[in-house]
Amino acid sequence: MDNCIRSIKKILLFTFFASCVYSGNAQTSQEFWLAPPVITADHAGKTPIYLRITSGTVAATVTIDMPANAGFVPLVVNVPANSTLSQDLSVFVADLETPANDAANNTGLHIVSTEEITCYYELSPTNNPDIWALKGSNGLGTEFYVPVQNIWPNGNYTPELPYTSFDIVATEDNTVVSIYPKTDLDYAHPALTAFTVFLDRGQTYSASVGQFDITIPPNQNPAGTVIVSNKDIAVSIKDDSVNPTGYGGCRDVMGDQIVPTDILGMEYIAQKGFLNDDDQVYILAIDNNTEVYVDNVYQTTLFGGEMYNYSMSEDAIFINTTKPSYVIQNSGFGCEVGMAILPPLNCAGSESVSFMRSTSEQFGLNILVKDGNQGNFELNGDATIIQATDFTQVPGDPTWVYAQFSWANGDVATIPVGSAIRVTNSTDVFALGLMNGGSTSGCRFGYFSEFSADVLVDAGSDDVVCGNDTLQLMGDVSGGAQQGFWSTSGTGTFIPDEFDLNASYIPSVNDEANGSVILTLESIGSCTPASPLTVSTIT
Repeated sequence: MDNCIRSIKKILLFTFFASCVYSGNAQTSQEFWLAPPVITADHAGKTPIYLRITSGTVAATVTIDMPANAGFVPLVVNVPANSTLSQDLSVFVADLETPANDAANNTGLHIVSTEEITCYYELSPTNNPDIWALKGSNGLGTEFYVPVQNIWPNGNYTPELPYTSFDIVATEDNTVVSIYPKTDLDYAHPALTAFTVFLDRGQTYSASVGQFDITIPPNQNPAGTVIVSNKDIAVSIKDDSVNPTGYGGCRDVMGDQIVPTDILGMEYIAQKGFLNDDDQVYILAIDNNTEVYVDNVYQTTLFGGEMYNYSMSEDAIFINTTKPSYVIQNSGFGCEVGMAILPPLNCAGSESVSFMRSTSEQFGLNILVKDGNQGNFELNGDATIIQATDFTQVPGDPTWVYAQFSWANGDVATIPVGSAIRVTNSTDVFALGLMNGGSTSGCRFGYFSEFSADVLVDAGSDDVVCGNDTLQLMGDVSGGAQQGFWSTSGTGTFIPDEFDLNASYIPSVNDEANGSVILTLESIGSCTPASPLTVSTIT
């Protein structure tokens, strides 16, 4: 084929399973949704309730509204740059709580900001607190599985019994939600029998177990329940006044906002908290034949919707599965527990994490970063607090290192109550878990790391270019990234440049002489791609 050159476009699949950097911050977004959970008044009351908002380097105007509740007057607050605002929502508790009444409710909470912010919802009764770390746009999707613990019972408070639930909020009108329960749900929704819920924008639905019968055992919690919708929804989980059997007489609410299945990964690291006994880690499969390994030791094989519980006595463990899975962790102080969904390792973390300390009680940070970057941390600009020597290699994966930091009850000099705290790393992304509470009060537990959608890169199909012709490229970068760049194994030129996804490629004389080149399209970001597709070169 004289004067012709085959231009092979190599397709790489860059999968940012979770925690990829977005604007350099943790779980930042300009829009958040939540179906606020119900907690029993008969334990420690239902209030106070806070929305904790932290700005970045630019001041933000934040609007808090309830789109389905016409009687709710939107709240507009201004958050100065590099600061935290705590919006007390206690007076709105009757409007906020999403009852499990087998009906559509108007309780959806919607937060919109003019700039990127971090936001979490905090239930803060003294003896029954936890936080829901809101995932922003990365918490929205159309397919979810419910990961919730199933070994600890709910406490027996009356007349309003504490119970387990998953709570759904719609972001658009005419949203159809199909729920396939793994176990029997309240209101006569039997296991393995799907049912459908219809919601408009801002409307919510809560499904419960044990709302009317405290004798239902925890192994009947709705772990593995499947939720599918025709439009984006957000889903959170709540387990009220949980009694960690064998740990003591504590009762504590646990909850978090979860992510859709396209955010999940196959590698995780869990770090132990401050419980008297083992932390509990739960791995939930979404596909059949999912093998589970802890520190590279085989544990079990799961069916889709099946969950495995690992009792964690180690300081840190490496978890890997052969297919994408959810991983949640129960941790806390003494026998007071909280719950958090863990970020997968592929591109795990953020370059900057902002948060605040809610109370002067014990405050702990678990930090995870790739080995070689542990000496590059700053806490509010101070490089002396988080040192490289504080870190230890993770036994199951020594390419990662971890450290735990703790400030005692009343020690508020470094981490003051109510102030914006920012942890940064100048060379790589990292994951950060936060715990705040006490062994006789309760635990707030959440992970502050960017959860980001899969990044898909498509360079197109193979082409043949003849003579002095140019090749018109049509690259596509979608999902958790929108930008990319081209590279060539040859010496040709991209017009207007390599960063234009639809650039033209002009082969060089050497390209023509060699007979073929490989053009590669890569996404732009701070994270390592999961695995490229293998493409054969045409000769």
